[in-house]
Amino acid sequence: MGSDPHYRVDAARCSSCVNSGPARCLTSRFVPDAIRLSVLAAGCWLAICNASSPQFRYVRVPIVNGGDIPFTHISLEKAPALGIVNRIAQDDQGFLWFGFYHGLQRFDGYQFRAFLQEPDDPNSVSGVNVRALFKDHTGKLWIGSSQSLDEYDPVKGIFRHFLMGASNACGPISKVRDVTEDRNGIIWVATDDGLKRLDPSTSKLTCYQHRQDDISSITSDFVKTVLEARDGTLWVATTLGLETFDPRTGKTSRRVTLRGSSGASLSLDGNKVSLFEDHAGVLWISIPGQQECGLASFDPRSNVQSAYAFGSGPSDAGFSIIEDEDQTLWFAYWHQGIVRLDRDRKRAILYHNNPTNPNSLSAGGVMTLLHDRDHRIWVGIDPGMVDWFDPRPPSFRSYSHDPGDANSLSNGAIVSVLQDSRGILWVGSLYGLDRFDRRTGQVTPYSGKRVSSRLIFRTVHAIAEDRAGNLWFGEWGNGLDRLNPRTGDIKSYRHDPDNLSSLSHDVVESLFVDRRGTLWVGAYDALNRFDATTERFQAYRSAVPGLSEYRAITEDSSGALWLASLGNGLHRFDPERGEFTVYRNEPGNPRSLSNDVVNSVYVDRAGTVW
Repeated sequence: MGSDPHYRVDAARCSSCVNSGPARCLTSRFVPDAIRLSVLAAGCWLAICNASSPQFRYVRVPIVNGGDIPFTHISLEKAPALGIVNRIAQDDQGFLWFGFYHGLQRFDGYQFRAFLQEPDDPNSVSGVNVRALFKDHTGKLWIGSSQSLDEYDPVKGIFRHFLMGASNACGPISKVRDVTEDRNGIIWVATDDGLKRLDPSTSKLTCYQHRQDDISSITSDFVKTVLEARDGTLWVATTLGLETFDPRTGKTSRRVTLRGSSGASLSLDGNKVSLFEDHAGVLWISIPGQQECGLASFDPRSNVQSAYAFGSGPSDAGFSIIEDEDQTLWFAYWHQGIVRLDRDRKRAILYHNNPTNPNSLSAGGVMTLLHDRDHRIWVGIDPGMVDWFDPRPPSFRSYSHDPGDANSLSNGAIVSVLQDSRGILWVGSLYGLDRFDRRTGQVTPYSGKRVSSRLIFRTVHAIAEDRAGNLWFGEWGNGLDRLNPRTGDIKSYRHDPDNLSSLSHDVVESLFVDRRGTLWVGAYDALNRFDATTERFQAYRSAVPGLSEYRAITEDSSGALWLASLGNGLHRFDPERGEFTVYRNEPGNPRSLSNDVVNSVYVDRAGTVW
């Protein structure tokens, strides 16, 4: 192979495969080219000690910021003292369990309950720094910590300890990194001093460690995680890479080594390494501490190995991997946030903390993820915080002002909205007016426009469209404005004390176009009728003293108008006779209106007024 940098053989690593069955690599059966190692200068790559030449891919996925998912923040009073959220699990009763740096917590949907180490209680949890949480097929919870391995029975409410003493061949358990279960109900434990096999029915423990004189033993005692694939293969990740483990013989065979662009092996020596199998049987592994390659995948069937990077720059270390029911992958990416990789694996979306958005992800480093049985995703964050969100398309989508997005809505509370005959949304807020085309997502601000040196569209309280397609905007203290959306022409109507046919008041709170096409204006002091031919207004006032402040107007089947008055009850107006009927609260009469402050009014198909 000469000096070609694309063809190198790490004989020291491959020698461990010799005589290990079908994975031989440096024997007379195969020439060195069969162990071709492809170097990807911009990322990382994987090399497998096998007879066939693996296929390598370096995949840089474009990433965009996501803001359409609202996060719910769960309050923990003792969060600072609890430290990092290392793991999350859900039991058969639906309780959520959180493994913290300083303890174990159970969440029932309303509050947390702490499970503490109590020296005088042999049934209490024995560990403190909870690094592993796993629910087995019987519903029992397994808790791995820096000090021990415990089994929790939720029915009896007691902990069973597996603290192996000097009399046990394995000796005491060191740091527990991961716990899983195989299809036979055997518990497998990844620790800092080897792989452990535990039979819960007999409590028999078997330990597997690296032996220099046995090339079929595990390659390192620092076992990071264990996974049983759907085809029954048991995969073990050590600091030296991936390998398959045969539970019947206690031997390893197939080995996959993670390597960097320099050709040197990448060590999985981070505190938290995750191994996950997706719906297609592809293995995904996070590589904490490796800036050039935080995520890799390996397809055992096709022998295709990939290194992933998101965006244009280096990625933070990944700590957790899950897949939802839509076959979308989610990654906990430390301070970057949460990365969603779509089903086609060609587009990524980043969810991160936005200080201006209280519904965004909490600030901190994302450590762990859990997809619960109600399809929600729970997020464990350092320091000690818990969020959850629903990855499914939300029933409601929120649109609001974002100072960093010029295409967002104007600032201020939304007080009026209208969809016009062309399907365009007109949104009035306390500080402006926006035209929102939902088909294109384009927001066009109308705030700041002037008519005869007067600033208009400042506080739009009401919007209506007449039969000619003109849009009418009622403003607080700024009268009434008419916009022709085809020509862009704007005409303003204001109160003129010297003109009895002008608008009665410049505070306009409601607008309504009736079945005859007449525009009605609910002003601060009266109901106004607009004559489109003469462009004059006629004001109507009820006999009830005080301001009308009509907040809403609607029409019943007889053509009568119903008006919601802010303080003067409910009014019915007969346009033909110009007469009001007033309904108000009558103390002592339970059949009267319950309150004189009426915000809205609606007439249903049966003619009932709400």
